[in-house]
Amino acid sequence: MEKIYSCSLKVLFYLVLTFLIICNIQYCFAEESSNDSITKDAAQSNEAATAKAPDETTVDFAKGASGFHLDKAWKICDGELQLIPNEITKSRFCWNILWDRAMINYQISVNVRWISGPDNSDYGLIFGYHPDSFFYALLIALNNHVVLLKNVKGRWKSIKEVKNKTVSESYDNLKVICRDSSLQCFVNEQKIFEIKDKTLLDDSYVGLCSSGEVQCGFKDFRLEKL
Repeated sequence: MEKIYSCSLKVLFYLVLTFLIICNIQYCFAEESSNDSITKDAAQSNEAATAKAPDETTVDFAKGASGFHLDKAWKICDGELQLIPNEITKSRFCWNILWDRAMINYQISVNVRWISGPDNSDYGLIFGYHPDSFFYALLIALNNHVVLLKNVKGRWKSIKEVKNKTVSESYDNLKVICRDSSLQCFVNEQKIFEIKDKTLLDDSYVGLCSSGEVQCGFKDFRLEKL
């Protein structure tokens, strides 16, 4: 009798153990399927957001920064996005990146003006921006020249320069066209530089930039996908 009772307990034990194992397997499978579903939903959501991204972005700074950041140096004043120097910016090259758009083929333009600062100040567009890697800058300088620079991991290299370039006393229009590996730069609708660079074939960001000791104003920013 005791043997029968002992065998019954063993059978019951194994049945319960088998039931628990089956339940655990089903739970793990369900949890894995749920995670797969979340991952797929997130991917589909990102794809949908990218698909809905406009082919053209125009920023009226009189209505807000719209994708650009604001802080103690970058502020909206007089309908412009202005860099206002302070003790921190005076020793730096400052930029303001539009992080919500990354693309390969595009046209970017902005109207920019000098407000105050030293004669060797420069300001303009930043583009082809790859975080922690490299970027380009098209700059207007007050000593009557326009320069195209490339920064590779913190080191500057002058690519092209036009001296004795007369800039206007109000706003100057800067425009850059990146198409495949071709890069064209314009000042007031006049093409001044054209180069080839295969590194432009990757998605990158664009933005605004200035030497940190100058106060300058930007308006009528436009980014168009080509």
